[in-house]
Amino acid sequence: MLLKTGEVHIWLLPCLQILPNTLLDFLPLEEIKRAETMNSVRRKNEWLASRALLRACLSHYTANDSLALVFEKTEAGKPVLIKPISDYVFNLSHGPRWIACAVARAQCIGIDIDSESRRNRTDDISKYYFHSAEQKVLQGLPDEVQRKRQFFRYWTLKEAYIKARGTTISSSRLHEMGFALQEKENPEPLFDLPEGKWSFKQWYFDRDHHLSLACHWSACDTGADTTKLQYHFWQWHPETNQRTNFVMNES
Repeated sequence: MLLKTGEVHIWLLPCLQILPNTLLDFLPLEEIKRAETMNSVRRKNEWLASRALLRACLSHYTANDSLALVFEKTEAGKPVLIKPISDYVFNLSHGPRWIACAVARAQCIGIDIDSESRRNRTDDISKYYFHSAEQKVLQGLPDEVQRKRQFFRYWTLKEAYIKARGTTISSSRLHEMGFALQEKENPEPLFDLPEGKWSFKQWYFDRDHHLSLACHWSACDTGADTTKLQYHFWQWHPETNQRTNFVMNES
């Protein structure tokens, strides 16, 4: 078995301005044609790379050709693998310089990656959409750099949880969805979670990127001890379809 219960694998791919020709080999013609309708070159490349990473990742675990994988979307737009049928769950995210795909044998999973380099009005957003405990922490930080770093820790956790649930930001009550963050401890949710075992994890890398993960394990899954989960990071190389270990530091 390539991926055991209690493990989460995260595949990473740098965002490339020029895509290698081999990357298109992982994509069916209809996805390539869809990308051709996109006006933005950046958006087009990002979408193609994301789909290729997803197909290469799931091809690895299902032992099916990447072109043979068939997906459907939920009402909220979350892709679901329907051929082959498997118990793997997955989720995609992209930041300014990285694309990430998380996969596990669980109920559901959500991943979010974002960068402090984004020109968001973080103070205004947190004032209206963050939990009161999060606002208090942010207000107590002495400078904008620290507030922005803490903001993206909170924001990526919220996004990861929302994506794991298969919903959208617009349909979520963000101000009720808060997290407590302590050094060297896993993020602690400040709100009631759906039944089952939930795990939250966070990392900081590449000088300004935050990556957060939310995973829901079945309540009856005795093999999923959320205090002893194993996380493995890989960097995918589309030129060779090989993956190499990626060293990730916790946030």
